[in-house]
Amino acid sequence: MSAEKKMKYIVVKDLEDFSPLIIYIKKLYFKEYEDVIDLLKKKIGSRIVCLDENCKEIFLTKDLSINYLDKMLRKNVEVIGLGIFIGSIIKKRFVPSPHLLEIIYRSINKIRGAVSAEKDGVKNFLYGKDLLYRSLKDLYPPLEKGDIIAVLDKDDYSVIGVGELLEDLEKIMILKRDKRYENMPIVANVMDLGIYLRAQHMFIE
Repeated sequence: MSAEKKMKYIVVKDLEDFSPLIIYIKKLYFKEYEDVIDLLKKKIGSRIVCLDENCKEIFLTKDLSINYLDKMLRKNVEVIGLGIFIGSIIKKRFVPSPHLLEIIYRSINKIRGAVSAEKDGVKNFLYGKDLLYRSLKDLYPPLEKGDIIAVLDKDDYSVIGVGELLEDLEKIMILKRDKRYENMPIVANVMDLGIYLRAQHMFIE
């Protein structure tokens, strides 16, 4: 029996039946895959909620919240969020939220599919700019060209955003030592924590 349930424009699935997220986690944590899934269930919940059929906004929540969601929709209440925002489907692939990766990294205590940035790179990335070679600090495989990866602050390893990696790991190691490339982008900004501050600033103005 399908785990999918549709309530108006909202799609609800079991965590382990949501293939975009499962594929992403398996690529990063193949050996620890079951551990990651278990921790997400315990810390957040086991139900995926998409606020539209294209899953532009994806939330992870508990079964009790699903019952509450059903009641709200019956009352024609507009739902703008539920549980924890874990990512989006952009161009047919899963883009994790910084919050989701922060939870996984802190709980598993293993950083994968990420790069860390120097202070100037952190500041620029939080302003919506791309990460440049000169601001690149450490690399955490697996890293392949085109991957959506986490960008970390080198000082506290917090996840400040996610972006698209523009080169393969081997080439990055070569170009990182070449000063001609120091002002070239290596991670294209896709989503960063600074967006909340920028939105607040625009609202205040």
